[in-house]
Amino acid sequence: MELSLALESVVKSAGAIPATIGVIKGKIKVGLELDEIEFLGKEKEIVKLSARDLSYAITKNISGGTTVSATLFISYKSGIKVFSTGGIGGVHRGWEEGIMDVSQDLTIMSQYEVVIISAGVKAILDIPKTIEYLETLGIPVVGYQTKKFPAFYSYDTPYELSSYFMDINSLVEYLRIQSLLDQKKSILILNPPPETLSIPFDEVQVYIKQAVDDAKSAGIKGQGLTSYLLKQVNHYSQGRTLRSNKSLLLNNAKLGSQLTIALSNIQHPG
Repeated sequence: MELSLALESVVKSAGAIPATIGVIKGKIKVGLELDEIEFLGKEKEIVKLSARDLSYAITKNISGGTTVSATLFISYKSGIKVFSTGGIGGVHRGWEEGIMDVSQDLTIMSQYEVVIISAGVKAILDIPKTIEYLETLGIPVVGYQTKKFPAFYSYDTPYELSSYFMDINSLVEYLRIQSLLDQKKSILILNPPPETLSIPFDEVQVYIKQAVDDAKSAGIKGQGLTSYLLKQVNHYSQGRTLRSNKSLLLNNAKLGSQLTIALSNIQHPG
């Protein structure tokens, strides 16, 4: 709850309007009130809702937090042009072992045009295969003030980007042209975590391997795997990954707000 309010404060400070999204008792809410944010933060029966789950949640009066796919879809339907998140979903590890687990975030991104600010994909995923999948779907991917594909907690990674912008004016011009082309796909803007709270890539990989081994031993798979792995990685990092996660969320909210204002000035000059 504190983090959610801090994110809204960052957006307001930039002069933009925060629109935190969630589902409250079967109602899709765009711009949660304080009591609704508190409800989602404290209620024990809150579930994780993807785009495919929305109709069921509405029918059954379910409350939940929305994944990237659901938030993106709701943003598009609400006319919201810019959406800030932490990390997107992608291709899970284990592809070589026949585990074909791909987040629907990627499919929804290929269908609806929204600007997504993200610190890359969740570090627990198969990053190279996710990058390939993004390319296959034709989703534009650009870095902001980075030439590397960030890995959530890690500022520097082995993965080079072919497209990047070092200043916001160039990024805004790119988005303007992309909108004119009307390709009907989301644009993924990669905003690396602040260097001060970034964790070296190789170090994070050690924590992830330990977490993956734990999940296999415990027989955890499917929808509960991501949250379990993130919890274990935070445990092995002694809380450093959680601190990095919070900082990158605030950083993404700031950039998303700046872009919203800049794009609004283009559409409504003066």
